[in-house]
Amino acid sequence: VMLIVDAVEGPRAQTYEHLDIISHLGVRHVLGVVTRADLVDAPRVHDVCAEVAALVVDTTGASRPVIATSAVTETGLSELVAALDDLVEDLEVPDRGRPRLFADRVFTIRGAGTVVTGTLVDGALDVGMRLTTGNATSRVRALQHHGEDVLAVQPGERVAVNLADVGADTVDRGDVLVEVYRWHHTEVIDAEVALSASTPSSLRGVMVHVGTARRLASMRPVGAGNAADAGGSLR
Repeated sequence: VMLIVDAVEGPRAQTYEHLDIISHLGVRHVLGVVTRADLVDAPRVHDVCAEVAALVVDTTGASRPVIATSAVTETGLSELVAALDDLVEDLEVPDRGRPRLFADRVFTIRGAGTVVTGTLVDGALDVGMRLTTGNATSRVRALQHHGEDVLAVQPGERVAVNLADVGADTVDRGDVLVEVYRWHHTEVIDAEVALSASTPSSLRGVMVHVGTARRLASMRPVGAGNAADAGGSLR
């Protein structure tokens, strides 16, 4: 995760909300970045960087240099790229052998048809593979990775998938493309939910984020002793 804080404003309520989410997700690789460093003096930049570094340590237990940047003067941009490269160098990408692609964009190209873009997880994609969203089934006509035509893409890679025989109106942002017969579709899940201190007492209507999907849902605690206590968890 790249945690971005404005040098002018410093950490705000949303920053702490993001740190809370990072903590609940168990993310331990976090890079702090301070932006708009050109708009404040050097002592202010130093203070904000120190504050962000302390927040990252408190959340992840890991200490990393915070990068101060400016898009106007290009200060720190090369250092940021190098720090990101260093951060991801040793990360392992999970590969469960069953590809999933959560759509973040869907559009039509004249002469090619429907194109879906996203970040591939859990398995490789090949040209010719049959994919489904549950509502529509198609064949992978072509693949592109960073603007270049490829025959296959691996987990963790960005990809544009050209689908055969489906219209752009049959796939939406948030839909997940999976290999035919490899996944089950469901509307009910069992989960253990970590609660933040700011969690409201009523959890009847919640917004669930899965992949690129954002869906309204209802939550019902199951079993005894599952009251929604802030800072705890429920099943």
